[in-house]
Amino acid sequence: MVSDVMFSVADHSISLRVPPMVWSPTGFARTMAEHLVSVVRPGDRVLELGLGSGVLSILAAKLGAESVTGLDINPQAVATARDNWQANGLAPEMADFRESDLFDAMGSEEFGRFDLVISNPPVLPVIGDEVQPPQSRFDFEVSGRDGRRLLDAVLRGGGRYLAPGGCLLTIATSLQGWQETEDLLATHWRQWEVRQTVSMELTEECTPSYMAYWRQRESEGGQQRFYLREGLALHDVWFLSARSV
Repeated sequence: MVSDVMFSVADHSISLRVPPMVWSPTGFARTMAEHLVSVVRPGDRVLELGLGSGVLSILAAKLGAESVTGLDINPQAVATARDNWQANGLAPEMADFRESDLFDAMGSEEFGRFDLVISNPPVLPVIGDEVQPPQSRFDFEVSGRDGRRLLDAVLRGGGRYLAPGGCLLTIATSLQGWQETEDLLATHWRQWEVRQTVSMELTEECTPSYMAYWRQRESEGGQQRFYLREGLALHDVWFLSARSV
């Protein structure tokens, strides 16, 4: 069943229609949107990796972005983002939404083209060796070992698409391991900062199998992945910005 969702941030309201195979905005997206409000400048060219419903791309346009290019591996997400874009009164020619595995749909001629790269990446790890075709939207939350496949792609390669002075805005979580994230930021970015740290409850897709995986990774590497407080299972979420080398 298609869900009707109203998303509001600052003075902007966004109407979304979201089919079952596409993610509705989560707490990650709502907090990310608050940071986007302070980062987008009029006339910016924006690239988003991981469109979902299209809500952050739509918000960027409402904040004054000149154009938005959006990528998602889920073809239903790409179609949904296009529909939601037009339903919110935005000009079709301002948006270029593409089906893409990571940055595969981007060409080298697009290096240095964008003022802002944004991504709200999936965080669930692959458990076992066999990857099944997606059966539900939860399957699009699975992203390689430690749930890092998309995050690592953004941290390693997102900077090549930025114009001088351009900015990356993304999210990392303790479920993925902080040390690996910090190492990539230090290697690939001229400067970076943690804009906000939020403690969030594990959501329904974080099943006991995933929790057992994270406990095993804790025992192997010594990094806390999640913790218990007042009967809740929580993890730390970092909202990051960075500028390219």
